[in-house]
Amino acid sequence: MENRVIYTDFNINRPTAYNIQYAEIDGKEVHVEPVARFGGPDSRLRGLAGLRYFHAKQDEFVNIFGGSSFKDKTDTNSAFAELTYAITPKVDITAASRVEREHRRRTGGSNAVRIDFDETYDVFLPKLDLAWKPTDTQTYGAKVARGYNAGGAGITIGTPVVSYTYGSEYVWNYELYSRHHLKDANVILTSNVFYNDYKDMQLPYSLSENSSVIRNADKVETYGAEMGATWQPRWDFELFGNVGLLKTKIKKFSGSGVDGHELARAPAYTANMGAKYQLMAGLELSGNVAFSDSYYSQYDNDSRGRIGSYWSANTQLAYTFAYGRATLYAQNLFDSERRVMVSGNDVYTATQQRPRMIGAALELTF
Repeated sequence: MENRVIYTDFNINRPTAYNIQYAEIDGKEVHVEPVARFGGPDSRLRGLAGLRYFHAKQDEFVNIFGGSSFKDKTDTNSAFAELTYAITPKVDITAASRVEREHRRRTGGSNAVRIDFDETYDVFLPKLDLAWKPTDTQTYGAKVARGYNAGGAGITIGTPVVSYTYGSEYVWNYELYSRHHLKDANVILTSNVFYNDYKDMQLPYSLSENSSVIRNADKVETYGAEMGATWQPRWDFELFGNVGLLKTKIKKFSGSGVDGHELARAPAYTANMGAKYQLMAGLELSGNVAFSDSYYSQYDNDSRGRIGSYWSANTQLAYTFAYGRATLYAQNLFDSERRVMVSGNDVYTATQQRPRMIGAALELTF
């Protein structure tokens, strides 16, 4: 039996230059999740069951339309369970499900436009996984699962200025996967092929050049593959690499004019490679480089919003001790300034990669 209790209190201030919209957010979150487990890794029947409660509340002020204030509250209650049964010594079947009720309340706005959103969502999310292990170093499997995102509400920040709501989105995910451990070479190989069938996907819908809302696209499909390899030639050194392939298509989005287009910010190819070196007990130096193929910034697939391929590099030095972990890190090590986003297909408002950032982090465990 275990129980996770998390409390978060946060305050976000987004200062800007004079006469440009700024925001202030003050919020709290409570997360309680007791879980009971039974059976061990070698048990023919094993599993878990649990409950989850999540409460989030935040007050927002955004300097638009003469000042807009919002109150947002979310309460989520769910029960979940997972059972794994060994049909044979080499074949496992896992069935899991989650029953969830989410209540969302969002109110506020300005004298020009207001929101009064109050909705409750009930959802059942099943999952089924079949795994075949011909040897203790190989696994082949097939998995199907359902997911969802709750609906919500918002306000446009350009003309026409309107409030809007949107419904929940749902997805069925189908996946084939494999895992291999080549013990003699100290190599681990992973792969999976996936297909996602979305219903009512939440996508931007343009009302004008500077104004858009969120609406639900009738049908969207994505599919692709992911492959990874990890090689440990010696106990203190590790190399790894991953490749991702992705294809997306908006099959039907009534009235949008983007049927047949690709999703925004969905590169067809991505790659990541790096290394880890254990300098001494508890002290690790690591680094990686990541590649992204070209993609469109917007769902209209306008060439003005097309982003070219780019690389980024990161490194970190971490020390793990009895009660935590201390890290010194550098992100975007070579200070690359490639574009990553063009809002509204306006090339003069392009967002570049975040400048090189050097920082330190300390994590304590009690």
